[in-house]
Amino acid sequence: VILYGMFHTLNLGVMSNLIAQSEPVAVSFPLLLMFIGLGVEAKLLPLNAWVKGILESSNPLSGPMIASVYASAMVLVFGRLLSQLFVFNDTLLTIVSVILVGSIIAGEAMAYASKRVKHILLYSSIAQAAIAVIVFVHGLTELGVMLVALNGFSKLILFGTITVIERQIGTDLVDKLKGVFTDNKVIGVAFTVAILSILGLPLFAGFFVKLNVLMSLANSELIWLVIVILVSSVIEGVYFIKLLMALWYPEDAQEKVIFSTSMIYAYVLIAVLLVVFGVYFAPFESFFDIATIVKGGFSWLI
Repeated sequence: VILYGMFHTLNLGVMSNLIAQSEPVAVSFPLLLMFIGLGVEAKLLPLNAWVKGILESSNPLSGPMIASVYASAMVLVFGRLLSQLFVFNDTLLTIVSVILVGSIIAGEAMAYASKRVKHILLYSSIAQAAIAVIVFVHGLTELGVMLVALNGFSKLILFGTITVIERQIGTDLVDKLKGVFTDNKVIGVAFTVAILSILGLPLFAGFFVKLNVLMSLANSELIWLVIVILVSSVIEGVYFIKLLMALWYPEDAQEKVIFSTSMIYAYVLIAVLLVVFGVYFAPFESFFDIATIVKGGFSWLI
């Protein structure tokens, strides 16, 4: 409403040009309000209080949809507005950077301290969403889209698997799920591949994207952001490896968990693609080349 009162239009293209011609200070307040509103939808800390309760009572369909599809869609909307509408002056950029870095650090710390798998995945998602928004803020639109897409598919496997396990066993406490993949090795492998891709390890699709994000930020002399992302990756690696060890290591006899055939096929297909694209980078490179040709970056896709 404030932006409409200032520019008398809601057309994104027209408004973008008018904002670019305005003094950054004049549009800082409405853009900050918009950033906060989008931050709620994208689950950025401290704007994510609504998510925890919803995911705890979710079913095998709604949980993965909220954590993966909806979350990815909102971050892409966020990315489009950041790349096409927002104009950052020094003050606004500082406020936004503090919120995003705080989300990364707090998200990783809370995930590390959590004892429930859903909470671990939720807080990890918050940190990943903040990293994606940072990528968009600094104009790396193509990498931002790819990062959101890969995280979305990976989180679909993670949340979907844990939701099914929780509904059948009755808990998602890490200590109560030890060895749950012993009798579900196919799903366990898909779950493991998704985590390794999120961590950005070589031979998985996340490696190519994460490496290019770090290199692009370093080339822009944003070394402090590179350090923040690397530290968050180390913390993420610790708690995710601990989680995998618990889920694979058989300690007590576990209740049998049954996954539907369609879920197994879908998750295995996604896991195979994460491995294939981790070894064969050409589709990613072609994807980025197309983006440089199309005016407006990835606005046509978003």
